[in-house]
Amino acid sequence: MWGIPVLSTHRMNVPEHIWLISGYAGSGKDTVAGILRNILGDALSATASFAGAVKDEVAAVYDFDRAVLDTQEGKARHIKLADGRRTTIRDLLIHHAETTKQKTGDAAIWAKRIAPPAVAHWILSDWRFLEELHSLQARFPESRIHTVRVLRPGVHPSASHTEHQLDAFVYEYTIENSGSLLYIGTQISRILEHMDVTNMSTAHMQFLRSEAPPSI
Repeated sequence: MWGIPVLSTHRMNVPEHIWLISGYAGSGKDTVAGILRNILGDALSATASFAGAVKDEVAAVYDFDRAVLDTQEGKARHIKLADGRRTTIRDLLIHHAETTKQKTGDAAIWAKRIAPPAVAHWILSDWRFLEELHSLQARFPESRIHTVRVLRPGVHPSASHTEHQLDAFVYEYTIENSGSLLYIGTQISRILEHMDVTNMSTAHMQFLRSEAPPSI
C-alpha cells in the first residue's frame, strides 16, 4: 500500500484527510472511492456516504431491506406508498432527505449525523451540497479536505436540484471515468503523487502495469 505516515498529530476520529467525491448519478463516484481506498489501504482509509443516515431511516420507516438501498437497481425500483402514490426508492430517499432538512431548518443535518472512524483518510462518495462541505470544515478545522469531481462521458443528469448545486464549484481534482479501472487508478496515483505520496505497494504496481484492465 501507499507509504503514508500517520502523523503524530492524528487524533482518534479526526481524519487528517477528508475526500469529498462529487459527480452525477452513474458517473462512477463509488468506483472512484473504492479504488482510492484500495490504494490507500484499509488501515489508513474508510469510505462512507452522506446518504447513509438517510437510507438507514428510510429502510426503518418503510421496512425495506437496507442492502437494496445501496444498489442502483434497488434505488430505481418503483414502489406504491400508503397514500396510493407511486415513486421510485431513489425519489423517496431524496424526498425524505429534503423534508428532514426543512423540518429541522438545518441544511447540513445529514452531514452532522455521520462520523469518521479512526483513520487518516475519510472518503465520502456522494457529496452534493455546499452545506456538507461547510459542516465538515467547521467540525474538522484541522483536516485537509480534498474535493474531487468525477466526469463520465454519456451520463445525462436529471433535472433535480440535488444533481446540480455543485456544477459551478471549482474542484481541487477532476477524474475522468472512461470505463477503465486502470485509467481511474492512474489518475488517482497522480493525485497522490502530487501530494508527495510516492511509495507504492507491489500489488498496486502490478495493477498499474496490467495490459488488459477491466472495464466498468
